[in-house]
Amino acid sequence: GFEADVIAPSAIPCPSQVPGPDGVPADCAMPRAIAVEEIPALLAEYAQAARNAVAAGLDGVELHCASGYLINQFLNPASNQRTDEYGGPVENRIRLPIAVLGALADAIGPGRVGFRISPGNPYNGMDPSDPAATFGPFVKAADPLGLAYLHVVDMDLPDLDTLALLRANFSGPIVTNNALKADSAAAVLAAGRADAVS
Repeated sequence: GFEADVIAPSAIPCPSQVPGPDGVPADCAMPRAIAVEEIPALLAEYAQAARNAVAAGLDGVELHCASGYLINQFLNPASNQRTDEYGGPVENRIRLPIAVLGALADAIGPGRVGFRISPGNPYNGMDPSDPAATFGPFVKAADPLGLAYLHVVDMDLPDLDTLALLRANFSGPIVTNNALKADSAAAVLAAGRADAVS
């Protein structure tokens, strides 16, 4: 069978099982750490995917920076144990995610690009502790790109007002998601804590 090339910031396997081709949960493949010299080609792949989406008639793209997928892996210290310019302190861990957002914006225009985050979500082996330390700087660095929106899976954290953190660091539209019902969604919008719900 075909074996995909599984990349990650560091060669650390995902601790969660995922549904296999037949729907039966299976262990994740061991990833290899992507090399610095491979980053330009990765950015080019993201840009081409965005161009393909628009060419296919879609209005735009949303970069998935949540739930333990590749971009989230670069942001999170549990999965990113690099010692180069893409690992370590937060300004290094946000470097690739910001570069990808920039590549998407350059490819199809910033008004066609959104991004989704899930601060404090432990899914797929992410360290949920102190999400403000990563996501505050990340969305602040994304803000000057003039993107279409920020989409957040609000984990309703007991020690962090996620929507307030995002409002303080991102001037564009905020779409909130997670455990909302008609009345709670209306209240979030009426209070101006988000611009839309999903």
